[in-house]
Amino acid sequence: MKKRSDTLQIFSCLIFIGLLSCRCSPDPLRELKASAKQGDTEAQFALSIAYENGEGVPPDSLEAYKWKLAAAEQGHVQAQFQLGKLSEKEMSIERAERWFRKAAEQGNKEAQKRLNVIYAMGESEWQWMGYLRAEEGDPIAQNLLGSDYEYGTGILKDHSEAFRWKQLSANQGHPNAQYGVGKYYEKGIGVPKDIEEAIRWYRRAAEQGFDLAQLRLGIAYAMGEGMPRDLVEAYKWVNLSAAQSNKTDAETEKILNELPATMEISNTNKKASEWRSSLEKAMSSDQIAEAQKLSREWLIRRSSVSQEEPDESSR
Repeated sequence: MKKRSDTLQIFSCLIFIGLLSCRCSPDPLRELKASAKQGDTEAQFALSIAYENGEGVPPDSLEAYKWKLAAAEQGHVQAQFQLGKLSEKEMSIERAERWFRKAAEQGNKEAQKRLNVIYAMGESEWQWMGYLRAEEGDPIAQNLLGSDYEYGTGILKDHSEAFRWKQLSANQGHPNAQYGVGKYYEKGIGVPKDIEEAIRWYRRAAEQGFDLAQLRLGIAYAMGEGMPRDLVEAYKWVNLSAAQSNKTDAETEKILNELPATMEISNTNKKASEWRSSLEKAMSSDQIAEAQKLSREWLIRRSSVSQEEPDESSR
């Protein structure tokens, strides 16, 4: 027990205090290497981290891998999990599955989650590349992965995971993902139902020019959902949505079928146009003129913002 305690003390010095300022041992690195060579898994893992991060030694990926592997082969759960992640990045799915399974069998929750993803995705290389990009923080990849989980595209349907990935993307400003987060709050799937929170997310996407969000926000104003009813604002947003090009992709069609409508329509442009026509019947000419003016002003502002900050694709 004392040997393990000493190793952990040395590890703490290496990682959190730093070798140069460490006073718990005359030569902690030498002691760490000695313990690692004697088969101490904590020392082996600590040494791999030291080489990986250049803590007191020059960075050396080969030495880091050697000691991580030594620890993993003796059952060190964190070493096993990290080797699984390294194998993922190298697109060696079979090896990743082996290490994640070993860590998962010891109760590592993250490894269990990763293992489930491997079983769901199989050997689809393009999905794995997208998954890894999402893990690295790419908002487009995160949104696409969220959609895969939402609709069960090449992976088991999982609304909790869909919401998690959509929210990660939405927090980085991706308009499609912001719309998706709004949908989840509106329906109360995987999160408590909250129409006001849904509207906040729809508005963020709409302000970036995402036509589905503009249409949904306009409908919310028209029906007084999560805010006071306002036909002028309703017209403004459905008018902006209607002005954009038609969308007929499969995901958009699924979304449109869930929206309230005055008739069956199959793309965003037509559905927004139908709502606009319906609103015109309930509005005065002055209200319509005011709404059209607000639409023009929004387009001018949006054009100015787009020139300063190039708009990213909302794929």
